[in-house]
Amino acid sequence: MKLKELLDKHRTYYLENFKKLLNQSEEGVSELLIENKSEEPDVLFRLYRYDLVTKTETGHKIVEFNTDGFLHHSKIEYELYEKIIDFHPIVWNGVDFTIEQIGMDFQYISDWAYKWLDINDEFPIDSDKLQGVVHNISKPVVLEDERKRPSTYSSIFPGIRML
Repeated sequence: MKLKELLDKHRTYYLENFKKLLNQSEEGVSELLIENKSEEPDVLFRLYRYDLVTKTETGHKIVEFNTDGFLHHSKIEYELYEKIIDFHPIVWNGVDFTIEQIGMDFQYISDWAYKWLDINDEFPIDSDKLQGVVHNISKPVVLEDERKRPSTYSSIFPGIRML
């Protein structure tokens, strides 16, 4: 199976469960983009899309969906751009990318993230009330020692977790 096919299967599994949860929820706005107050200079890392925001008598309620389970498979090895990718089972809204190359230019990741965060809300909303956007990107962390891995969380497709 090609890498894109495997990613599509994981994404489809997640979105089917996400849509069920969204349809069972009270009326509100899905995938609302918020800029968090922070000292972080790059707006990319201050943005977050909430799964659902509803209005209550006392204000607003934020609802985050966590789908039950994920697709199970053994680690699969792919070669992409002369690099080896070990693909393990993932939870689509909590994907980790670990890149073992010091001095790597992250500009292509930043460009990709800005596109898929859709900070100007230009992506159309589909019939399931989804925009097909990334919900959050964590600032990449350079790890000198795998044992010192931080346990920070953020979500991608809708959500990424990048270390």
